Amino acid sequence: MLEKAGNCFYLARCYKLAVEEYEKAGNFAMCFSACTDGKLFEIGFKLIGSGGERSSNESTFLHKGARYYFLMKDFQSMMKFVRCFSKKSEMRSFLTERKCFDELLSLEKEWRNFEEAVKVMHKGAHHYLSIKDTENMMKFVRSFYEKDMMRDFLTENWCLDELIELEKEWGSFEKAAKVARLKPDPVLEASLLEMSGLHRESSLIILWHVFSNSPIFQEVEKPFTQKDELLRMACEIAKRDSNAFYQFVCQEAEILSCGETKEELLEKGLEFIYCYKENAFDVSWEWAKKAHEIRKIEKNVLDMMRSFFKTVNNQEKLLLLDEVCGEFVEASKIGKEDEHSIEAALSRLWYVLFGSLWACGRRAWPLKDFKHKTELLNDANSYVLVHPNSQDSALVLKEMHVLSGEEISLSHMWMYLRETPRERSLRVQFLVSRRILDGHLDSHCKDYACIEIQVEDEKINHLDGSLLENSVSVEGLIYIWNYWMEMTCELINWSNTGGQGCTTSNIYEDFLFNYFGVRKYDVVKYGGYVVLNAEAQWVKETQAIMTRNGYLYLILANHFSSASSRYWCSELLFVAEKVFKKFQSIHVYSIEKNLSMHQQTKILMRLFEVVKSLQKCRLPYSWKHASLIVRKYFQLCVDQFFFNAFHINWKQAHSKEMIFMRRNETFLNMLKEAININSKLSRHPTHAQLGRIAVIFLGYKLIAINADAKKKLRCTSSLNWRALFGNLMNNERSISKNEDLAISLHNILKETFSAGWGRVNDCMSPACFLYLMDRLLILSFCFNGYVFTTRSSFVEWLSYNECVMGYNGGCVASLDTMKNIQHSLTSMVNAMLNSEEELIEWLRRSKEPESLYSVLVSRLTVLLSLCCVNSGLDYHNLSRQLERACFLSSLPSEFHVELINGIKEDRLADAVAIAFKKIDNPLVIVSFKEDFPKVTCQDAIFLNVEKLDFSQESLMEMLYLEKCNNAATCSDHKAQESTTFEQPMTSKQL
Repeated sequence: MLEKAGNCFYLARCYKLAVEEYEKAGNFAMCFSACTDGKLFEIGFKLIGSGGERSSNESTFLHKGARYYFLMKDFQSMMKFVRCFSKKSEMRSFLTERKCFDELLSLEKEWRNFEEAVKVMHKGAHHYLSIKDTENMMKFVRSFYEKDMMRDFLTENWCLDELIELEKEWGSFEKAAKVARLKPDPVLEASLLEMSGLHRESSLIILWHVFSNSPIFQEVEKPFTQKDELLRMACEIAKRDSNAFYQFVCQEAEILSCGETKEELLEKGLEFIYCYKENAFDVSWEWAKKAHEIRKIEKNVLDMMRSFFKTVNNQEKLLLLDEVCGEFVEASKIGKEDEHSIEAALSRLWYVLFGSLWACGRRAWPLKDFKHKTELLNDANSYVLVHPNSQDSALVLKEMHVLSGEEISLSHMWMYLRETPRERSLRVQFLVSRRILDGHLDSHCKDYACIEIQVEDEKINHLDGSLLENSVSVEGLIYIWNYWMEMTCELINWSNTGGQGCTTSNIYEDFLFNYFGVRKYDVVKYGGYVVLNAEAQWVKETQAIMTRNGYLYLILANHFSSASSRYWCSELLFVAEKVFKKFQSIHVYSIEKNLSMHQQTKILMRLFEVVKSLQKCRLPYSWKHASLIVRKYFQLCVDQFFFNAFHINWKQAHSKEMIFMRRNETFLNMLKEAININSKLSRHPTHAQLGRIAVIFLGYKLIAINADAKKKLRCTSSLNWRALFGNLMNNERSISKNEDLAISLHNILKETFSAGWGRVNDCMSPACFLYLMDRLLILSFCFNGYVFTTRSSFVEWLSYNECVMGYNGGCVASLDTMKNIQHSLTSMVNAMLNSEEELIEWLRRSKEPESLYSVLVSRLTVLLSLCCVNSGLDYHNLSRQLERACFLSSLPSEFHVELINGIKEDRLADAVAIAFKKIDNPLVIVSFKEDFPKVTCQDAIFLNVEKLDFSQESLMEMLYLEKCNNAATCSDHKAQESTTFEQPMTSKQL
């Protein structure tokens, strides 16, 4: 009956009463039907679960209730029903179908299904995007878990304004600016960059925006009204960066503000681009215009300008424009009615040289390829084809060959150099000489021919021979270096003086204009030139002194002279260092290949000559750098030269070739330089430096040194050194001077020996110490009226030119002094021979190879032998030394065997003569009296100083004659030289 009552109420649409009756009857299915029809969803919701296990009727009721509240937009109530769905999939499906992404997202987060939540976020964002509900779309976008996800979504869907706002909220102004660039909106982009502190980038973007809206690009009638406002904005922003950048932006703004006619606008546009390329400063390429973009814009402007000048038939400006833009093929045709004329050919070669030098903005040398180079050369060759037999054709062919960059043999280049007068083509002269020079510099040291000293008259013949055979030589390197250097010095002189006083100024002026790529420009009040390649290296180095007139770079005449002079000074030093390094390498190679000492020394002399040639150049600029280079290489070659000239191994230092080289002027100049260098090395010269200077004085008396060096030597801290140099610099010729010199030398040796000779850090080198000992031996024993010495020692003494002053007639006081010195000298030599470890340490501290130990022992043994044979005493010292096995192992066997036998047989003088002959350093017996000492020495050379009536040079020749096998040969030679020798007993004659 309850159900019937419920049915009645249901039919009467009294749904609430019907529900009550159905509930009493326990018919919950009809309850849910009545609730549904009567929209009594809240009442029905309370009945859910009342009938036990959920039925299909309940599920249907929940779905209908959810739909009802969805339609009523009561999403809170809707979700109450949705949450009661039996499955999550039903909830997802229901909410997705109805685009209830907010509610679905809440559920997924509640369920911790983050992957599904992400999908819901995107679905929601896409939904609101599709219906253009930006506010709700952004609500979903902001719920994305990562910023990059938000950025990707907004970028992919081109919601750029929203992304910009989002980036601004995050403080990412640079990223916001990138988004603004996508729109594109340059003003907004600049504004955002300015917010991020990128003032430079912001200013530049505004400038390019104004430039891009110039009438030359935008064919619109409506003017760009924001121009002035934006330019002011760019300047204001730039002011916050730096003063230099502010000045640049103001300059660009001024350029963009000017111009009314099309020509003016085009010129200003090109000027704007050039100014930008010069002064873009350190700007990130992410924001600034990239190089390829600028090139493209520049090309567009240039094409428009070229077209405009052709339209108005302005050939002068068109030519200048083509030259500045590197369109040399087009430029070479302008104003040339006859394209096969010599003028057209030379004009093309002008462009070839200029283009080959400064291509890619690098150093001028070597020549390089550039756009249209081959075409220009082919066009120039058309003159040769039309006029095959003219002299001009031969010149054009030579220039083409040299400028082409092809390999050219040394013989061909040498012919070009000799056959082409400088007045006709300085281009050929300069380029060929530089290429020959490079050929020498690039050659391996082993390719250089034997080093020989060539006299001036033979030099050209020698070069003809070697260069025509395509071989390099030291003489060729020196000649071509001097040739190129002289030409470069002429260019420096012309540049520095503006051609005043130069008889051939026109050829140098034309060459310089071609080399640097400048044209005279009469618009400049005080005379000036247009610079055709603003990216050339020399322009970059002198840009500060240039001005600009529109798109043209101008340089005043005096500024160009200064820049040219600076460049050539720099280039001269650059090449000079390469030449010096090549000589240094050749010298190192000569040492590695164990060439003779005189060959090594010749190379050093050549290095000295080329360094000296640079020293003589009057450079208006870079002279400090030049002085450093000269000092460096003087030091290198003079140090090694001294080592060679006064080598501890007399066989190398006193070979016939080395002795006769001493007459060479360069040899003497190097010794002078050695004195000057050693006297300047420090405030107080060391023993090593003083020793080198003393040795040079004793070997070459007539060497003059500068006043500063003399003053420093006379003011050394050591009294003994002051006394020695006082005697050496005294030009007085007397017996007493020899005595004073001997005493001074002895004091120096004794002071050095007492100080530990080989143990102090600034010790005198073994070569210098033994040299002074050799000289002291001769000076001390010659007071006896004669002296036994070696050929090498006598030659050194003869170089000092004191052989006519040695005998004092037997003064007792002098003889006693000399005997004391002799005894001291013998003691020092003997003590040194007993100190093997000290001798090795001495060599090490003097930076000499330890392999010279045996040479050092041999020299000391020779000294000890001479002390014995001169004094007739101290045989026991020599005998004791010769008994030591370790000592004998350092001596040549034939040498020490002969000495041992001589001592045993009491014939030391003859044994010394034979032993010295064995080591190729003959014994020389010099007499200062009428007669010789009563000795029998078959292998000695006898010289009577009193009877010498021929030159020192002749005596040197005779001392180094190959040994004679018969008296007749010797007599013939003696007669030829008008020489008078006394022949005692059975002595060997010269």
